[in-house]
Amino acid sequence: MKIDCEAKCDVINDLLPLYQEGLLSEASVELVEAHLKTCGACKKEADTSINDAASLKSYENIEGNEAAATRQGDIETFKKIRKKITLGKVKGILLAVLGSLVMAILIITYLTAPNYLPYNEERVGIIEGSDNKVYLEFGEDVAGYDIHPYENDAGDGVEYRISTWDNLWSSVFPRRSSSMIVLNPEGENLSTIFYYTTDGQPDQVIYGTNPYPNGGSLTLPRLALNYYVILAAFCFLIALIFWKLFRKQGIRRFFEVAAMFFGSYVLSHGMLHGLSATTYSILRDFTEIMLLSVTIFMILLILRKVLVANKKQ
Repeated sequence: MKIDCEAKCDVINDLLPLYQEGLLSEASVELVEAHLKTCGACKKEADTSINDAASLKSYENIEGNEAAATRQGDIETFKKIRKKITLGKVKGILLAVLGSLVMAILIITYLTAPNYLPYNEERVGIIEGSDNKVYLEFGEDVAGYDIHPYENDAGDGVEYRISTWDNLWSSVFPRRSSSMIVLNPEGENLSTIFYYTTDGQPDQVIYGTNPYPNGGSLTLPRLALNYYVILAAFCFLIALIFWKLFRKQGIRRFFEVAAMFFGSYVLSHGMLHGLSATTYSILRDFTEIMLLSVTIFMILLILRKVLVANKKQ
C-alpha cells in the first residue's frame, strides 16, 4: 500500500518526538532521516521541536536553580534566626547566673561582716609553753581574728596586735569548740601582745610589758580603700571624657569599656561599704569589692552587646 505525501508527513511528525528521544528502531530512524532530507516542511517542524525542547529544558534548569537558590536562602535565614535565638538564650542564662552571683556576694558579705568584740580572758586565753612558745586559745564565740606582728622599738623582739570578731553567720551557726594557734612557732622573743578594738579606745596590753609607760597605743583603721575608690572614680571620669571626645569607633569602644570597669568598682564599693572607706582588714574588704566589681562589669558587657545588637536591627 502506498502512502501519499501528506499522510507520510503526518506519520513522520508523529515519529519526531520518539526520534528526538532516541526511542525509534534503526529502520525507523533511517526512514525519518530520509524523509527529512527531502521534505522541507517536516525538516522545519523537526528543528522547531528540537529548539522548543531545548528551551523547555533550559527553562526547567533555570527554574530548578532559582528554586534551589530560594531553598538555600531560606535555610541560611533559618540558621541565622536559630543562631540569634541561641545567642539570646545564652546571654539570658549568663545574665541570670551573674545576677545570682551578685546577690550571693552581697548576702555572704552581709552575713560575714565582722562585729569586733571587746577583750576578756574567756574569749582570748594566753598559754605559755615550756619551749618559750606562746599560744592563743579563742573561745567558741569568736568567728574570726586579725593578728598583726611588728618589730618592737628596742629591736629585740616582736609585739603583736590582735582583735577578734563574730558575725551574723556565727550567731546563727555557732562553733562547737575553741581553736588555738601559736604566735611564735620558731620560738622568737615575744615582747608584748596588744588587743585592739574599733571603738576608738587605746590598745590593751594582754601579755608582756607595756613599751609605752608614759602613754599607750591606738590601732587606727586603714585608709587604702579610700584611695582606691577615689582613683577609680577619677579614672571613670577621665574615660567618659575621652569617650566623648573621640569619634573613631575603636577608640570610643576602648574608653567605653574602661569607664564600665572603673564604674563597676565605684558601684561595688558603694554597695558593700557605702560612704565609708576605712577598714581594719584591707585584704578581705578589697577582695570582696573586686569580686563584686568584676561580676557587675561582666553584666555590663553583656548588656552592652545586647543594646548594640538591637540598634543594628
